[in-house]
Amino acid sequence: MSSSVVVITGGAQGIGKQTAHVLNELGWSLLLLDLQAIDVTIYNDALSLVGDITSEAFVQSALEATMTRFGRVDALVNNAGISCISAALDTPADVYRKVIDVNLVAPFLLAKAFGKVMVDAGSGAVV
Repeated sequence: MSSSVVVITGGAQGIGKQTAHVLNELGWSLLLLDLQAIDVTIYNDALSLVGDITSEAFVQSALEATMTRFGRVDALVNNAGISCISAALDTPADVYRKVIDVNLVAPFLLAKAFGKVMVDAGSGAVV
């Protein structure tokens, strides 16, 4: 049986990067999604895609790449997130919309796409 496969958003730094390291050490294969390139040579079995997780087209291409490379998805870690630390009176609506898109819409799109694969397989986890 092939190793378990996890998709991690925001995998280039911080909690996402550490999660990738821990799971990879435990034998998981990785699909890392981020806005910046990730050096996957530090992992045993990993693929990195650079793109915008708020884009349905990017999420679909990430799903296709995952299935082509690994043939399965066992877990999705919705780690990517952004914030806007400013007074509401000073915050443009487009900035606030980006926060909503990254923190709420993207996890929905990812869970919808990758979740279908997990439901069809009869197992999986979304974090």
